[in-house]
Amino acid sequence: MYIHPGECIDCGLCAEVCPNGAAVALRLLDPAAAAVHGPANDAFFTRVLPGRQAPLGSPGGASRLGPLDVDPS
Repeated sequence: MYIHPGECIDCGLCAEVCPNGAAVALRLLDPAAAAVHGPANDAFFTRVLPGRQAPLGSPGGASRLGPLDVDPS
């Protein structure tokens, strides 16, 4: 799951509902992990990925978008 950095309000709800404990605020990661996961998260919204004609941009929340079958990593 990817979290749009401009839409995140840092409330922590994603961490509470993530069944795998994978949702973590970048500010809480150690610098090495943040250096890997930060750019990958940003790329999900800014790069043209397979199956897309343009970057995703700011979708306005995952509930409006639904599941996507792409992964930039």
